[in-house]
Amino acid sequence: MKHRREKRYQLKARLLAVISLLVFSSVVLVSTLGFMRYSEDLLDQTATQTQQLIEQIALNTGNYINELSRLCMSPYYNEQIMRLLATAPESSTEQLEKRRTIENYLSEVMTIPRKDILRVYILADEVYTSTRTSHTLDFSADYKSEGWYQEALGTSKTVFIPARIERDGAYSITIFSMAQRLRSLSNSSETLGVIRADANYSGIKDVLDDVQLLKKSALFIIDSANSIIYQHSGLPSGLSTTDLFLSIISGSAPARVSLGGEWYIVNTQSVKDTDWTVIAVTAQASLMQNVSSARNFTILLAFFCAGLGLFVSILFVRSFLKPIYETVDVMREAQGGDLSVRARSNRAEEIDYVNRSFNELLCRISEMMEREVQLTKEKYEAEFLQKVAQYDALYNQIRPHFLFNTLSTVSLLIKSKRYPDAVRSIEDLSVLLRGMVNADRDITFSAELKIAECYLSLQEQRHDCLHYRIDLDPRLAECKLPALTIQPIVENAIIHGCEPRIGSSHIQISVRAEGGDAVVSVSDDGIGMDEPQLQSLLDAICVSASHPRQAETRSVGLINIAQRLKLRYGARAVISIVSEKAVGTTVTLRIPIECGDGPLPVPAP
Repeated sequence: MKHRREKRYQLKARLLAVISLLVFSSVVLVSTLGFMRYSEDLLDQTATQTQQLIEQIALNTGNYINELSRLCMSPYYNEQIMRLLATAPESSTEQLEKRRTIENYLSEVMTIPRKDILRVYILADEVYTSTRTSHTLDFSADYKSEGWYQEALGTSKTVFIPARIERDGAYSITIFSMAQRLRSLSNSSETLGVIRADANYSGIKDVLDDVQLLKKSALFIIDSANSIIYQHSGLPSGLSTTDLFLSIISGSAPARVSLGGEWYIVNTQSVKDTDWTVIAVTAQASLMQNVSSARNFTILLAFFCAGLGLFVSILFVRSFLKPIYETVDVMREAQGGDLSVRARSNRAEEIDYVNRSFNELLCRISEMMEREVQLTKEKYEAEFLQKVAQYDALYNQIRPHFLFNTLSTVSLLIKSKRYPDAVRSIEDLSVLLRGMVNADRDITFSAELKIAECYLSLQEQRHDCLHYRIDLDPRLAECKLPALTIQPIVENAIIHGCEPRIGSSHIQISVRAEGGDAVVSVSDDGIGMDEPQLQSLLDAICVSASHPRQAETRSVGLINIAQRLKLRYGARAVISIVSEKAVGTTVTLRIPIECGDGPLPVPAP
């Protein structure tokens, strides 16, 4: 007992040493977290101030856009222009005067006073233009089908057309546009035309260039296509702005992103009535310059304490966890399958108890596995013997059922003194008897169909009005299936379908490949079955192979086949029946194709 107490006290002492080390480490952690919290507060405060700044920038930019949209409303304040737009000229002279007056108005009111407005168009009975550039848009095409034009006609508000780059040889400029529907002053439902103003961003540039930026900071305006409308950047030259935009789009406008190995604070604000977004990028290092010394000292102190704690932990863990590692190694060997290994006793009572319990567990597992192996062996042997006996019983069931009907047919031919037919029937019977000899084996589809054909030939001697047809996919000719699978279905079709019917009867046998299965269909045009009869037959087929006597007498052949195929192929074997009263019945089998190891042969063309 005293020895056990000493072991327990040693373990407690070790745990106390660990707790002491954790407390010391917590002091360092708290100091570090305190500095980090201060840094976070500083960054959050700066981010808030920057957000307020770009919100003001977005507001000013929006006001600038609204001012442009108000310029598009200026024709309403000139009665002469509105009257000219509403009047159709009667001569070319009047049309020329109308063009001169409208274009002069556009130049005086919109183009000349505003250096940022490049072109103004009024799209009415003609296209009236005022431009300060040599480049003009080509409206000879059907501009009325363009989206911006249709949108302008459908609303009373000014339509914003996103920024784009226009190129004509060496000429390249980024512009955006505003469009406004012009309605008659006398009839507001009458549209006189659409005014469109194209502008560059020089006006926006004048507003934003005065914003003071920190070192490694930038101010952008981008559109929905990530095209840069405006930029005032102090970012490093090697930094890709594409990475910045992608980082914003990929998330919900993250507050911080890593670009070029540095962290940046990103603020965004959308501009009202446009697809523009104002982006402010501020380097975190620029904000932290005043506290960098304190940060560096704190980090060095934290690393020193962490290193010291790590050194002490290594010494402690190596001595404390060594017996545990030994136990784990033994467990891994046992997990690998070697149940003969055993964990050794340890000086720590708790670990020694775990080892003893583990050893006892291994002994019990070994005993249980031996017992499980024996029980599994006995179970599978019993199931195998049961399945063999069941398979033999099924084949013994089919032989008398088949031979009785065949011999009855031959007997009728002899009694009718149809000796040539009787000779041929005896030859057919010999083929059938050879098939009966191999009833417990697998035969090819061609051999199985030969048996069915001989049976049909025998029945044809009894029923002159019986006709049949056999179709076999050549690719399946040498593939195998259990013997006497198709012939009993044909027999059922004649006995229960065709014989009760007055007049000629037809039997159609089709064997085709479908995917990895062989599909066998036997169709007749006999009396068929109504829904209750069909459902009763399907229920009988579903009866377990251990209770075949529960089925109806007329379905013995089909049940026999279903049970044989189920034992052979399992769930992959499917039997289905479709029947309609006074129309006929079709029995379809689907079984896996067995043609050796090679692929399904392709028939010659």
